[in-house]
Amino acid sequence: MWDKLPDQNNDDIEERLRSVMQNLDVDDADLPGEDDDAPLIALVYRHADSIVVTDRLYNTLAERFGDDAIVRESGLGTEDIPLAEDLVEDDVMLVVIGKKWLAMKDGDTRLIDDPADPVRQAIETALGLGLPIYPVLVYGAALPRAEFLPEPIRALAEKPVFRLGSEDEFDINLYQDVDKLVREIAYHMEGGIRPAG
Repeated sequence: MWDKLPDQNNDDIEERLRSVMQNLDVDDADLPGEDDDAPLIALVYRHADSIVVTDRLYNTLAERFGDDAIVRESGLGTEDIPLAEDLVEDDVMLVVIGKKWLAMKDGDTRLIDDPADPVRQAIETALGLGLPIYPVLVYGAALPRAEFLPEPIRALAEKPVFRLGSEDEFDINLYQDVDKLVREIAYHMEGGIRPAG
């Protein structure tokens, strides 16, 4: 999986990711996180499904947008305030989906089928607000089909997806994929002006 990094070390990876961010042709003025009213990037995931790649994605986004611009919901109930209560109509949501995301259960019930599930609540709130939502597929996962999702969040299956890296390793394609993802987020968070390139 991605935590096996052949012929590379973590310092090399972080350096290359920083290089991607620095080479983006996007204006750095008035970045989110510089004032209290700036839009947020909501990073929604399940800890047991994708914590390794989500941590790396968080660090990369923080390099570009700042720590204060990113909020997370892992579904563990450890956040001080449920993410769903923080969302406003200018925010952007990334839903990180690995191969276990849909099937994870509490007893006999899928987590996603529980109306009180924080991940489901965050997605449902974002859909209700009309936020830009991007499923981020990792570890070779597929986007869940609408019929396998609870009715309130079935629209997630219609959203444009980003795929990070390959199934078996943290490969060179990841850097290109993160580049595209950051550009798309910047478009929404910096006045709707698409960056050059």
